Amino acid sequence: MRWVLPLSMMPAGLSVLLLVVGGGREMLLVYAVTHGLTMGGFMPLMNVALAQYFGRQHMGAIRGAVTPAANIVAAGSPFAVGWMWQWLGNYDLAFVLLGAGWFFGGVIVLLASEPKAPWAPEKSRS
Repeated sequence: MRWVLPLSMMPAGLSVLLLVVGGGREMLLVYAVTHGLTMGGFMPLMNVALAQYFGRQHMGAIRGAVTPAANIVAAGSPFAVGWMWQWLGNYDLAFVLLGAGWFFGGVIVLLASEPKAPWAPEKSRS
């Protein structure tokens, strides 16, 4: 999982940058295929990664802590992107920031240490 999740996130971030540097329908098609293939598996991979790193018994608490922040960012992103378009007259900065966020998120996951096996106390001898 330590390698698979970044292999989903990093190309997804780079694909968003294609919207800034690319021109024409061909590059838009490359973006759509790359982004679709890499982002399609992100949510299932994220659920597996959370279970692998923190254990299945804590999934509800972890999802409960992570989901509100993710939802706030997801809800605020269109407003931020729209504001940047109004301010700059294009989407370039917004797409660069979004793409960089996905790419460096993948780098952070890649640099994370391996999950450790859960510690289990020894059973007392009776």
